[in-house]
Amino acid sequence: MLQVEQFGEMGQFILSDTGHTRYFRVSRNPWGLENGLPHEIDTIDGPRPARILATVAYVSIDEDECGKPVIEKWAIRRCHKYPCYEEKAK
Repeated sequence: MLQVEQFGEMGQFILSDTGHTRYFRVSRNPWGLENGLPHEIDTIDGPRPARILATVAYVSIDEDECGKPVIEKWAIRRCHKYPCYEEKAK
């Protein structure tokens, strides 16, 4: 049975203020997962832990002195999660 990579790109959205498209995926980052950020977004500075909802993305932009995420709220639109394809080998 062939399957899409479990931790590949999960979806995309458009930033409401700039119109730029961002791609996100399921996170493997233990720190992000412990802090309720189950997704990752690729940025120019590298991957950022995030929580993606239908119209908003909560993105960790830094870590405070206690080790907790500093969250920035991004308004988004056209959030689309890719369907999971599964092809059965014959």
